[in-house]
Amino acid sequence: MRSRCIVVSLLVFCFSTVASAGQTFSDDFNDGDLVGWSAKQGSWSVEGGVDKYLSGNRNYGVIWNDGSFGVNQRLQVDAYFDTTQAAIQADTIAHLRLRTSQNGNFWDTGYLAQVTPSGVSIQNTHENGNPYISEYSFASGESPITSSGWYTLQFAVTGTGSNTHFELGVNDILYIDHVYDNSIAQLDSGYIGLGREIKYDNFKGFTNVAPVPVPGAVLLGMLGLSVVGVKLRKHA
Repeated sequence: MRSRCIVVSLLVFCFSTVASAGQTFSDDFNDGDLVGWSAKQGSWSVEGGVDKYLSGNRNYGVIWNDGSFGVNQRLQVDAYFDTTQAAIQADTIAHLRLRTSQNGNFWDTGYLAQVTPSGVSIQNTHENGNPYISEYSFASGESPITSSGWYTLQFAVTGTGSNTHFELGVNDILYIDHVYDNSIAQLDSGYIGLGREIKYDNFKGFTNVAPVPVPGAVLLGMLGLSVVGVKLRKHA
C-alpha cells in the first residue's frame, strides 16, 4: 500500500540517552473504531465512536492530540497523496504546523514544515519558545512526493513545548472511513496539524521521557534557535 517513506524530524537539543519508548495509542481508521483518541474541544469531537463535524472553508487537518506537555512524541501515519489535483499541483501538498500558543495570529507563533511536489521547506513564523523545527529527512533520498500514491510519514517532536497548538479551520480532509470538515477558529492544546486533502490510515503515537535524536541531527541542534534546518538528509 505504501510506495515510499518520508521522515520529517522536528528536533530541539537532543543530547539525552534514549529510553524505551512507550506506545500511548495505536489506531486503524479502517476499522471505524477511534478508541484511544482524546476528545477534542469545540465542534469536532469523538464520543463513543461517533464522529461529529461541521462545514468549514480551509484545507487543513488536525490528525492527532496529546495533552502531555513536555513529553517527547513520535508519530507515524500512512497518507495517500493525489498529485493530480489542480488545487495542489502548484501549491502545498501537505504541511505540519507546530504552535506553542493557541492565542495570537496564526502566522505569528510556530514553525511550518511545508511539503510541495519539489521538496520540503521550513518556514519560521515563530516568535519565542519551543519546539522548533531544525531538521528533516527522507528515507527514499528523493523529492518527497514524486507521484500519487501511499507514503508513510514519520514525525519526531522533542523537548519542552511539544504539547503544541494548531489553530485554523479544517476542510476536505479525507480519512479512510470519513470526511471531516471543521470551521473551528481555535482548538485545544496538544494538537499537531497535517492537511491539504490527504487520505490517512494506520495512525500510531508514541511518547518517551527522553528525546530520540535522529542520526546527524545533533550538530544542527547545537547551532541554536536562530537556525532553521533546511538541509535534506538523503538515506540509502
